[in-house]
Amino acid sequence: MPVIALCDTDNVFAGVDFVIPVNNKGRRALAVVYWLLARQVLRERGELPQDGTIPQTVDDFETKLAAMPMGRASGGEA
Repeated sequence: MPVIALCDTDNVFAGVDFVIPVNNKGRRALAVVYWLLARQVLRERGELPQDGTIPQTVDDFETKLAAMPMGRASGGEA
């Protein structure tokens, strides 16, 4: 099975069969990439017209960080 990786210019490509060049440093950038991949997979499967789009937004693919209680960010007890 081939190894596919989402890589930036400073990543090591050893052991990777297929590199998809992307900005993989931020949640928003990765959300856009996953949204594009999901849309294209559905198009290739014939579940979505070639010019169609998916009902989910890029925001649906972005991880939302939960607020940490005061004093908990460093892992210590408050």
